[in-house]
Amino acid sequence: TSIVSTLLGRARTGLFAAREYLDRRRSGARLTREDAPHHDWIGFDSSLERLPQQAWMRAYGARRFVFRSNSALAMEHALLAGIGVGLLTEAQARTLPSLVPLELDDRPPDVEVFLAFRAEARKTPRVRAVVKELDDELRSALGAHRR
Repeated sequence: TSIVSTLLGRARTGLFAAREYLDRRRSGARLTREDAPHHDWIGFDSSLERLPQQAWMRAYGARRFVFRSNSALAMEHALLAGIGVGLLTEAQARTLPSLVPLELDDRPPDVEVFLAFRAEARKTPRVRAVVKELDDELRSALGAHRR
């Protein structure tokens, strides 16, 4: 089985925390490099250690990872539970009004967004229709244009 994948664009990321976490830490919505080592972080597990986002967190000062996962959904739930600060895409965070975007010294790296599916699925008209719709909607959401 071969996979067809297409880069659709890049999604902006940001650092977020639950209001509860910030209140408990008596911290505002600004997180400097100097303050970063003193915070609890939500990050990627060892299988994703080489991601640019994980490297950025370490370079920014993340030292104490209290939760690690290879699942964006699990990391989202950890953020909502108020256990630390972590990266999400801005689009994902917009759907979570209880999270606070943190002001930073440096912007974290964007995330590449791909559309991938099984090559043999291209032969099925309804799959082609769904893929085209996803392609158009995701490119629009990312501010990218169809090639």
